[in-house]
Amino acid sequence: MICRANNHLLQVINERISKIEGVYQTKTDMYFKMLKYAQPDLDLLRTNE
Repeated sequence: MICRANNHLLQVINERISKIEGVYQTKTDMYFKMLKYAQPDLDLLRTNE
């Protein structure tokens, strides 16, 4: 899951995730920068013939 800010993450964990039945522990990993890699649209590379 991606949260807007640290406060939002804390709110989601405390108010939503921890209230799910069976959840007794959570682990959070912080990333300073996130990049999205996607398959390029190969149709854009084709030339008009």
